Amino acid sequence: MGNGEIQNIRDIVKKYNGKETLKQNNEYWIVPKKKLKLLAFDLEDYKIKPEEVKYLYKQKTSEHYYEVELKSGRKIRTSKIHPFFTLKNGKVETIVVSDLKEGDCVLVPKRLPIFGDNKLIYNKSYLENSNKIFREINRRKRFYERIKRCMSGGMDFVEIRKKLKIENKKDENLLRTFIILKPKYLDYGQDFFFSDAEQFGQVKGVKMPKQMTKEFARFMAILIAEGSVNKSYFYLSMKDREIPELFIKDIKSLFGLNPKLLYDKNRKQYRVAFRSDALVDLLKAIGYNSHLKAKNKQIPEFILKSKDEVVREFLRVYYDCDGCISRDCVKVTTKSEKIANSISYLLLRLGFVAKINNELSKTSIGDYSYERKFYNLRLYGGELNDFYKKINFFTEKNRKKLRGLIKTINRKQIDLIPGIHNMIRDLRKNNKISHKQFYELTGMHAHNLENPKNALMHSRYRLRKISKNISSPQISKIVDGDFYCDFVKNNKKVKPKKDYWLYDFSMKKRHSFVAGFGGMISHNTQSALIEGMQETQSALIEGMQEKQVTIGRKKFHLPNPFFVMATENPIENAGVYPLPEAQIDRFLFKIIMGYPKRDVEKEVMETNISLRRFESFGLKAVVTPKEIVEMQQIVKKVYLDDSIKNYILEIVRKTRTKDFSKAEFISYGSSPRASIGIFIASKARALIQGRNYVLPEDVKQVVYDVMRHRLILSYKATIQKITPDSIIKEILDSIRVE
Repeated sequence: MGNGEIQNIRDIVKKYNGKETLKQNNEYWIVPKKKLKLLAFDLEDYKIKPEEVKYLYKQKTSEHYYEVELKSGRKIRTSKIHPFFTLKNGKVETIVVSDLKEGDCVLVPKRLPIFGDNKLIYNKSYLENSNKIFREINRRKRFYERIKRCMSGGMDFVEIRKKLKIENKKDENLLRTFIILKPKYLDYGQDFFFSDAEQFGQVKGVKMPKQMTKEFARFMAILIAEGSVNKSYFYLSMKDREIPELFIKDIKSLFGLNPKLLYDKNRKQYRVAFRSDALVDLLKAIGYNSHLKAKNKQIPEFILKSKDEVVREFLRVYYDCDGCISRDCVKVTTKSEKIANSISYLLLRLGFVAKINNELSKTSIGDYSYERKFYNLRLYGGELNDFYKKINFFTEKNRKKLRGLIKTINRKQIDLIPGIHNMIRDLRKNNKISHKQFYELTGMHAHNLENPKNALMHSRYRLRKISKNISSPQISKIVDGDFYCDFVKNNKKVKPKKDYWLYDFSMKKRHSFVAGFGGMISHNTQSALIEGMQETQSALIEGMQEKQVTIGRKKFHLPNPFFVMATENPIENAGVYPLPEAQIDRFLFKIIMGYPKRDVEKEVMETNISLRRFESFGLKAVVTPKEIVEMQQIVKKVYLDDSIKNYILEIVRKTRTKDFSKAEFISYGSSPRASIGIFIASKARALIQGRNYVLPEDVKQVVYDVMRHRLILSYKATIQKITPDSIIKEILDSIRVE
């Protein structure tokens, strides 16, 4: 979330559930009852930014879904039509989850811009209880002072009771106590937190922090990583003394408690043990359950929402407790999936993309050892130097080890960008730079960068060197982008045993959000965009098929004749939501509009609508709607011979059987709508030509417009600049009409 929290999408929808805006069958679009911000990926500059949620979406379904796992260990469950971002030829595109294959590139966040808040918010019921106890302490303070004044005047128990008019048993017992001693709780001040005790005389308080500080972050890191709590007893055991000493120091500073450092000679460990009911309740009051076992522990919300300097301090000490320096990496280990997830997100805030795995690891306690599954989060290569500068370890022993590792390892770049060889080649050629000049400018050999056989991927370090010396806005966007290229490890299709709720968000502008275990950039599922659904999807499909549109609970019948025209920008998809192939398939034609000829463009320039009123063009209808409907009926009667029908079927069949030279460039052949479209369009073309029968020439004239948007080409076709029209031409050349 925009404030750093990590929440289950179901819980977010439940918490922010507001006014139902639209319901269609089993789908709901809901306006959040209060402002909700998530983190979204901006296609304009490839940055991740806070973005407001416009609608919450939920749907009851039994459809299969997908479980996607990336090579970095990140995971997500998502609907079958959910898109992700990928990088192709140096540009960010979307890819539907059902099309994801092993090895495909998927974008994950490289850094998360969280503007944290260090304010601590206490649960009202705990706070009210503490305040109630404090009010009673204040009453007893005043009572104690009155008793002391009486005692200074030489009064005894009976005289004081009479003077102060003490009639109830409770205050009479207090009088006996106050004559003998002053209880410690009378020294507590306004800034203390209290919890109930069996006897009021046993009430103890702790100082009540109002803000998250570095001290508090350190205390929580040690408690979560190494500490344990049994009822109201806190325990810590470690071999080295630095962390236990730090634990004691911060407890004294934060809460006013005074635990002691002990040494267990048998186990050769330093120990801290103390009791505090008030501290247990204080932690509960700000949202941390200190009694969870290792496997269920989690990093509390107040740390996730803190500012970066607090997060940095938390990680620094946490790595000293549950982290270590391996032979080639820095890693942190935990039994808890929730902690592994939270650590990954906290690292992303500071610009680190951890590699996560879940593996068996051996734990030894004295002579006893066992194997259990642990989550490991690792940082490698060039990230280690950044880790040393931004986070580091608390203890000098580990800092020294890290410095040694940085000196010995090869600082290889692990932030790699795939598939931009052509972009580098085009950049060099468009700027008329020779191989020699390229080397002089960048210190790199162009043939190594432009040939995939020499380098499968390029590091941001290399790309930055190129962009510094040869201007390229797109490469600069990639270099400075808040994304990291990860790759699909596996994509599992899951069929649920029963109906379940599918949740999503519709964002105001940037249609994506960061989600999943470890953090992935997740595009909105198209059905979750209420505007897109009404304007370009639901209305589009419903209008084309059923000649009506539904808005809210009302149905609106469309005029007859009715058809849809739309434009598609072939250059960028930033700010534009691409329709899936199933919806594109519903369009009869795809017409390619190139640049106008010189004389035509001159006429357009001179008669631009910004210079003239629309009415001055004198546009007149040349046909009425009634006449169009009549012509549509005539088209149905145009004769089409069986030989022409077979010709059409053979053209479409070729795209599926792929038995010709360019077939390797087709991922999916044309649907039955292609043969239907050619059938109808060739009849219409024959009628326009003044004939009541179809010729093969009519088929050849319409087939390009009908089929070019129904051929789904492979990535290899894009690389080799193979177009649908060139494939259709080869098919037509290979078939005869019999």
